[in-house]
Amino acid sequence: MLSTQSSVATSTRDIEFLQRSISLILALTKQLDSLSLIDTLFLRLFRSRLVYHACMYEVHHKQGLEINQAADGKQLLFRQIVEKPWQAKDSNEPAQIVVESFLSQKPMTQAIEGKRTKYLIFPIVPSSGKVGHALELQAIDVRAVHNFLAGNVISVFTNLLKIFENMERDPLTGLYNKQCLEVSLIRYAQHALTCANDANRMDEKEWLAFIKITPKVDDNLEQLQILFGQQMLKTFRNTDLVFRFAENEFVVLLVCNEEQGVNSAVDRLTQVINSSDNEQLHTLTISMACAQFIDSASVKNTINNARLSLT
Repeated sequence: MLSTQSSVATSTRDIEFLQRSISLILALTKQLDSLSLIDTLFLRLFRSRLVYHACMYEVHHKQGLEINQAADGKQLLFRQIVEKPWQAKDSNEPAQIVVESFLSQKPMTQAIEGKRTKYLIFPIVPSSGKVGHALELQAIDVRAVHNFLAGNVISVFTNLLKIFENMERDPLTGLYNKQCLEVSLIRYAQHALTCANDANRMDEKEWLAFIKITPKVDDNLEQLQILFGQQMLKTFRNTDLVFRFAENEFVVLLVCNEEQGVNSAVDRLTQVINSSDNEQLHTLTISMACAQFIDSASVKNTINNARLSLT
């Protein structure tokens, strides 16, 4: 009798997990861009109360190569784009298991020293392209999380993310492209503001910084654009979104209350470029103009206003 009751209880739990998995898959397929897709997954994971901490990294090759060409972790740049709940820490570098999982292109599980929770890592490495992702989860009941993500949830999420990345990314630099800026900026701006609030920052305004680089010579122009894009990813905060707008033009969405904060961020970028060990970057002249971005305003008008005021 007890055995029968146990079997019924197990069957009921399995059905509940399956129903929630199907509901999650349906929710994922309704999203219109990569960040909305990630936010939806995180929302459902925390609603399930199975996950205690979740983090999504976007991963770039430091030399601007195809992401699947990285030979070791030293060649990878991990940029944390979503973290829930936000945790204050000395470094945003991922745990070693995240790097190992990404390089091996295999999911991994590992106990966390001194804690009851365990890491669950799901790498997302495209067969071609400049950007990959790594999903890091922390949970106590690893089996329950796997059951919740059963029914091809991770497979559906991964495939959708790759599709969005192909649409949203500049093929040369791996930054978000002009189409993404014009189509998804309002949703992405809300995402950036939410991430800043999660990190206990009091900033409430958003700005678009329009940055133009002018090389002294046109030799190795594409390589200069790649290197400049990499420096932008390293210099700006994780809550700042970086786009390639045109050949030598870039746009950054920043969350800060004052225009001076935007100027300071671009000044830091200029200092990093000028002090770089790569002498090619020293040939660049950097110009910047900015405008406050308001949801009700026209995206194109805001960009054009910043572009026209560029000196």
